[in-house]
Amino acid sequence: MKVGDLLSYTYYGLHGTSEHFGLFLRKATIVEQNGDWGDIIVLADGREQQWTSWQCVVISAQDGITLEDRKCPGDISST
Repeated sequence: MKVGDLLSYTYYGLHGTSEHFGLFLRKATIVEQNGDWGDIIVLADGREQQWTSWQCVVISAQDGITLEDRKCPGDISST
């Protein structure tokens, strides 16, 4: 993932799933993670949010970045 990539995040909740979209800003620091699974910081709904990278997919990458360059653990899609 690169700064500015458009991401899709699937939240798997107890009462169903929901799809969210945001822009990748950076990796979360150790302090920000604080035992949480959220390992990336994304701009979504007008604020910074912590998302779990292995539940996201890169939808749109910046110039020169291919789908194979994304670093979303658990992503098994082919290009």
